Amino acid sequence: MTGLSPSPTRCKYMIFAPRSRHRVKNILNDLEHFIKFMLHCVKKDCFAVNNKIFF
Repeated sequence: MTGLSPSPTRCKYMIFAPRSRHRVKNILNDLEHFIKFMLHCVKKDCFAVNNKIFF
């Protein structure tokens, strides 16, 4: 499998990285970032490796 690269771990951190000062605006930013991240990871075969995160 070609999914054994550092990118899956990076993907987890991008989603679950705790942030100081987490407010409503940040949540909306996270949603936007999450969508971009999903599109980015689909291209890199990261989505198939980490589908447990999304479902």
